[in-house]
Amino acid sequence: MKENPFNNNTSQQFFYADQSRAQIMESTEHLIEFSNNLQVIIGAQGVGKSHFLEALKTRKGNNWQVVIIQDVAKYDTLSLIQTIMNDFGAHPDGDVELLEVLENQLSEIIQLGSKPLLLIDDAQNLSTDSIRFLLQLSQQELNDEPYIHIVLFSTSIITDVLQSPEFKDYRDSVHIAILDNFDKEGVSGYLRHKLAVAGFNRESPFTPRIIDSIYNDSTGNPEKINFFAEKFLASSGKGENYISPSQFSIENNEYPNSDSDNQLDIQNTISDDDSIKDKSIASNEIVNETSNKENMNIFSDSNIDENNTD
Repeated sequence: MKENPFNNNTSQQFFYADQSRAQIMESTEHLIEFSNNLQVIIGAQGVGKSHFLEALKTRKGNNWQVVIIQDVAKYDTLSLIQTIMNDFGAHPDGDVELLEVLENQLSEIIQLGSKPLLLIDDAQNLSTDSIRFLLQLSQQELNDEPYIHIVLFSTSIITDVLQSPEFKDYRDSVHIAILDNFDKEGVSGYLRHKLAVAGFNRESPFTPRIIDSIYNDSTGNPEKINFFAEKFLASSGKGENYISPSQFSIENNEYPNSDSDNQLDIQNTISDDDSIKDKSIASNEIVNETSNKENMNIFSDSNIDENNTD
């Protein structure tokens, strides 16, 4: 293999869209083109929100001018506004109204034939004032066209803010989509896709039994799938060397530290045999982690995409 397929690489080529993610991607693109909704894509840690963001940014055939803001915890509302202005190319001179300068710059971008698109990762770290500003900004229009389209990527914590009474007037202006863990079929497709992109062109070492174990042990969470898959390949792809959850705490995300002997050797990790036989799993201890989804009915059903993959 030319590179490690399971190192949480967020490049577009490694992005795998099962049916649920493909539907959310299509819906997100549609709303960017035809609505002024503030979109919020919600998912648990490790589910692939940042990877989805990168895939959305690089979608072809769109006339978007994209700005991405990360590490939002370091911004108060004023510095957030200034960062948005700078990243979209607005540079105010002297004592001027910042929002007016921003809207003028966004208007110029629209007149040049592009759609300003703001993507914010880890949006659960935004202050309440910043969320209020983004909601207000998303509703500003020029000739019935939004000045800017905004998509937030967040854990479910942000719903505590959005469902508060002070935001009740904006509830019809927010669209929520939920990124779930993969189901078993999705895990299988995810593993195949990652191997193919990394240049592996032989029979997959991930036999049905190994896929079942990875699915059960990871509960379909991509970050945990990567962990188990990488450790499995590092053990030469043999079933008896499969690492079970008894060796680390899933609930606390306490992954064991990788020592030098267990680091994935891309060139030598798979044996030269054309077929790698599945052997017995070392441990029968399987952790079944039930996905506890919070009640997301804080807005009308028409504003929520909930794609269950259980």
